[in-house]
Amino acid sequence: MTSTMTLSSTDITQQSPRPSCKKRPQLSLQVNFLNIQKVVDKEDQEQVISKSAHKIQSIDTFSFKEIQSAETLKNIYDNYHFFKTFYDTSMRRCNRPQMEDRYCALLQQKQNQFKESFFGVFDGHKNYEISNFLKNNLYQSIQTQNSYEQNIKESIIQASLMLDKEIQEMIKVRNLKGGSTALCALIRNKTINLLNVGDSIAAIVSYDGIRQINEQHRPSNPKEQEILIQKGAVLLERSGVSRINGELAISRSFGDNEFKEFITSMPDVYSFDIQSNDQYLLLATDGFWDVINLEEANYFIKQWEVEKQDRENIDNLSSFLINQACTKITNFKKDNMTVLVVDLQYLKSDQPLLLSRYSLE
Repeated sequence: MTSTMTLSSTDITQQSPRPSCKKRPQLSLQVNFLNIQKVVDKEDQEQVISKSAHKIQSIDTFSFKEIQSAETLKNIYDNYHFFKTFYDTSMRRCNRPQMEDRYCALLQQKQNQFKESFFGVFDGHKNYEISNFLKNNLYQSIQTQNSYEQNIKESIIQASLMLDKEIQEMIKVRNLKGGSTALCALIRNKTINLLNVGDSIAAIVSYDGIRQINEQHRPSNPKEQEILIQKGAVLLERSGVSRINGELAISRSFGDNEFKEFITSMPDVYSFDIQSNDQYLLLATDGFWDVINLEEANYFIKQWEVEKQDRENIDNLSSFLINQACTKITNFKKDNMTVLVVDLQYLKSDQPLLLSRYSLE
């Protein structure tokens, strides 16, 4: 995919010393791998979660009365859509055996007056448990850092590195393989703080165009390639894609213990002020971008706007985009796709932010 990027970031090349941080409740096994059979209703689940995710004011999730088994829950994202006022998300399994992507979306109004929201897409590989773990824990981990109120960037870095250590231990305990990417936007007031580990892509759509706002962490990226070679990684092409030891197609991730001598979970962190002509923040996993490039995405968004002239919200915009990708003819099997669209005009408005939503299973 060739596209013009407008980047505003400070490259992170050194891992910062780990500062002391607030005591954080153990979120991993107790919260993220609930035995579904034991959760009798939604109210009980909220009570369990609220003890750990203590800063989330309210949780809206699936009704467990309607979900009869863990198998049903596992397949819930195979063809999924959800809309809530300020964001719209769609997911498709496509040609893969299972759906390994996950997402989260939160909107909060805090007592000290600043508005904060958190959106993320997580692209798992070889399993969905690590992407699920990140969905459930990354934002809380960022919040518990001592630097959280004053230095979001430092909080993001330290939380990512700490959480990756927990994931590595979880992989050993559960005898897992694989890992996950993470692409998240923590929006405080009118500033987007973007976290990226992996090859998902974020873009801002404005009235006068679209711009990519992060770099992909792939072995084919010259900067990433140089670091990998210095660490002794062997880069081999398979199906036209550069891979570490002929297997892993990303140069940064959470987990992936067998490649940890070469890769890191150190995130790139970018900060942008939302401009007056910015309309949408688009977060999507690489399965979508393998099929649709930036220019096509912008074209389809404008097409959707024309067809929805009387629209009052962005409901089904993500579905419209994913449908374009799913119906496009390709000579390869399509990967899992997740598209999450945030209405920046809504977030910039002075409307009351009444809902906190956390997509959790």
